[in-house]
Amino acid sequence: YHWPLVLIFSFVLPVTIPVYGWNVAWTVSWLANIVRIVLLLNITLLGNSLLHAFGYKPYDKRNTATDHWLSSYIVLGEGWHNYHHTFPSDYKSDEHPYFFNFTTSVIDCFAKLGWAYDLKTTRKDVVLSVAMRQGDGSRAVTKYTPKVP
Repeated sequence: YHWPLVLIFSFVLPVTIPVYGWNVAWTVSWLANIVRIVLLLNITLLGNSLLHAFGYKPYDKRNTATDHWLSSYIVLGEGWHNYHHTFPSDYKSDEHPYFFNFTTSVIDCFAKLGWAYDLKTTRKDVVLSVAMRQGDGSRAVTKYTPKVP
């Protein structure tokens, strides 16, 4: 079902809805859809590239992936790359609560609906230990993150 759904939701619907809904010409609708896809790919890849070049390494300073709060707000929680690469088996993209980490809230919602299950997470004491041992010292300690003992 994957490829038919990709075709329907990435090409067929985004092109036909403007044509039949707003009387947009087929060529204009097709070109606008191609521009949309190219822009989304470029923004996504730029974000990944920047997050491996600029930012902080609070969990593992040896890793090329970084965390940056601004990119996380822009891409709804996917800007916490250092956490993700340090703890790859954790389903969350960071230890922050939902308003810093929209991705986790979506996955948790899917878990409540039964669409996601067997979610693995890293214990807080392990996160603290790794951050203290391997991080660059930039791990934010707020009222939302556990304090270092």
